[in-house]
This record gives sequence, structure tokens and C-alpha cells, in this order.
Amino acid sequence: SGTQPAYLRPGAYTFTGTGGADVGAFQASITAGSSLNWTNQSSITTVTRSQDLPITWSGGGSGTVTITGSSISIGSSLATSFGASFVCFANASAGQFTVPSIVLLALPAGSQSVGGISIPNGSLSVGTSTTAPFTAPGIDQGFASYTDTTGKSVNFQ
Repeated sequence: SGTQPAYLRPGAYTFTGTGGADVGAFQASITAGSSLNWTNQSSITTVTRSQDLPITWSGGGSGTVTITGSSISIGSSLATSFGASFVCFANASAGQFTVPSIVLLALPAGSQSVGGISIPNGSLSVGTSTTAPFTAPGIDQGFASYTDTTGKSVNFQ
């Protein structure tokens, strides 16, 4: 699980559109920040829900880091299946964030088994995003957004 090369290089990007019948011409600008490296990603395979979960990273510029997690429990029918997710935000400059156990305990525990193979029941992702507003005739609000996220499958126990 290494760092992938950036799809967009850090820097400023401008998008323009000529508009159409419902939305007029527009121009939106956004700055893609430096890539984020989730430094303790490889050490997280099973998450013990009753313990705080430290997340560490380097890079990410001066933006916001988003930490998300989700977990599902598949029952014998749709009516007995359920899931939950969380989203936490931190300043990229902090380099770390701890997801509290009280948040993790809200997620279903366990893993799924398919054909005798255990499959993780959840996922974690860590990334950065930047959003910039723009205006155009015919819309109330417009936003350009850049996101750089790394995710992985995990078991929540």
C-alpha cells in the first residue's frame, strides 16, 4: 500500500464552461494541494472499536484532512442487515488525529465470510479536499472541489 502518483499535480486549475439552456457561462478555479501520505496505513488491519484509533499522515498542505470509516453487518436478509459510518476532520498541519472509541463503538463489528474466505466488513480512508465557490447565471450555488484520498478495507472488532 504505497503512495500513488498524483493524478493532478499541485497547483492552480481553472475550469470554464460556455453554459446552456439552464446554466449560463461560468469559470471556476481551485488549487490542488500537496499529496497526503497516510503514514500508519499499513499498521491498521483490524480496528478494536473499544480503543481510540490514532491516524497519522504527512503532507496535505494547509487544508483539511478528512478521516472516514464505515462498517456493515450483513444479516440473513435485507431487513436484518445494517451499517454505520463516521466522518472526522482535522487540520492537515496537525499530522495526526485520534478517532475516539465512542465513535468506533457505533460501527458494527465482525467480518463477512464468502466461500470460506473472511472478508473485511469495513473501510477507512484518509484524504484532503479543497472546495472553492463560483457563480453562474441559473444556479444558486456552485462549487469546484479537489479531493485526494487513500482508503483500505479493515475489520472492526
